Amino acid sequence: LTDNGSNPQKIRDNIPEVLADYLAAGIDPNQTTICLQSALPALAELTMLYMNIVTVARVERNPTVKNEIVQKGFARSLPVGFMAYPVSQAGG
Repeated sequence: LTDNGSNPQKIRDNIPEVLADYLAAGIDPNQTTICLQSALPALAELTMLYMNIVTVARVERNPTVKNEIVQKGFARSLPVGFMAYPVSQAGG
């Protein structure tokens, strides 16, 4: 969503492709729960709670976040959703 937030149709079209990739990679849906995160209200609720606990400095220390900030050339024009995504993953 942080990469294509302005193009919701692209996001919707991508869902079956991602699922096909998971299956092609050998993920067994009989042994694994595959879910659409944006369809889980509880995930959004937990994210909001965690965002009141986790500091920006802590998220910025995440090596993946640091690398992607550089790769995407965000500098100081960093989208809030980009910083919130790692926090949302703690809820999932």
